[in-house]
Amino acid sequence: MTSGLDDGTGDPYCTLNTCLKFKADAGTDGLITMDLTHCTYGVLKKLQTKSINQYNNQKIKSITGMDGLFIYQDYNNVYFKYSRSMARFGLMILNKGNWNGTPALSDQQYYQDM
Repeated sequence: MTSGLDDGTGDPYCTLNTCLKFKADAGTDGLITMDLTHCTYGVLKKLQTKSINQYNNQKIKSITGMDGLFIYQDYNNVYFKYSRSMARFGLMILNKGNWNGTPALSDQQYYQDM
């Protein structure tokens, strides 16, 4: 989330290269930048035939029992959930995407980079 991009461009929907201005090396500025998250969501939305909630239910909820709902609010898809669900997510991340031996998020490069 600390991409090094300047998030003060004024248009949170803009994903043109003119709107994504370099500010600092990634991970060094300490500011959370949402613009890159919006770009990623836009790409995923075009690639998926399911809604973000359907995708989440299939890939994570059905495996972990993690309950929650993405609701679009003020330029963001906010994930509303209970603390117990986030604890489940944390346990899954600690186990590198596995839940009781069942792979949920299996990109091992992601966990290595993280």
